[in-house]
Amino acid sequence: MLGTMRAQVVLVEEKVSSRRVEHHYHFDMFNSVIDYQLEELNYRFNDDALEILKLSCVLQPNDQFKLFDVDQICILARKFYPADFSDQEMHHLRCQLEHYEIDVLHHKCFQICHQLRVIGDINSNK
Repeated sequence: MLGTMRAQVVLVEEKVSSRRVEHHYHFDMFNSVIDYQLEELNYRFNDDALEILKLSCVLQPNDQFKLFDVDQICILARKFYPADFSDQEMHHLRCQLEHYEIDVLHHKCFQICHQLRVIGDINSNK
């Protein structure tokens, strides 16, 4: 009886020990690696670079330009390309982007496009 109880205690200790090891590798090590990678990314990319990436995401053609946002594009142009756009050109840019959003993004031919090169193929076949 005492031997059986001792064997059960050893089995329970092994399970607890294996859970600790699993927890260590599954959570502690995973979190350490993620923290290290985040520190490395923060070191390599400053705030301006991250903001450019974030604002540039609105230009992705995925899902018929689902992320397209006129305001974000204007912020990108005003903040990072101020020498390239006068105030009047910024106003025209906003107007052109709004027309693009209304006319092109809702056009039936554009709805079938998944990549920018497909748009070029459609236009060259006309």
